[in-house]
Amino acid sequence: MTDKRRNAPNEIAAAVERENEATVLRYIEGWTTKDADKIISCLHDDIAYMVYEGGPTHEGKDKIHEVVTAFFKKWKKIEFDVKRMSIMGNVTMHERAEDYHGVEGQEDWHFHVTSLLVFKDGKIIIWRDYSTPGERQESPGAGPPN
Repeated sequence: MTDKRRNAPNEIAAAVERENEATVLRYIEGWTTKDADKIISCLHDDIAYMVYEGGPTHEGKDKIHEVVTAFFKKWKKIEFDVKRMSIMGNVTMHERAEDYHGVEGQEDWHFHVTSLLVFKDGKIIIWRDYSTPGERQESPGAGPPN
């Protein structure tokens, strides 16, 4: 007998996955529009954000709002290009390219990451970004974002 859930989640799971996908897309839009409030609206109160593997972890919406707002001041433009996304219940993963353009419009940083987002009560509670092996990672003289 074949497990039908492998290919088609039940109606409740499918609805949760659609809601989580919409939240991920809103979160990504917040980055590309440099809208910290939009990003924060997608986060659970008890959010934990690991900036990159081995990097700092920030906890709580207030701290993340502070970090993201300060980070946005460094850039004229931010572009996120989602390459692929997978959503299974309360866990989502997506691969994306990130391009950061300095205050004079020049491309400054480029990262290719895989992001793990875990949801609780319709909000992101765990946010972890990982470098994608074999892809271009550039942050001339600056290191990864904090």
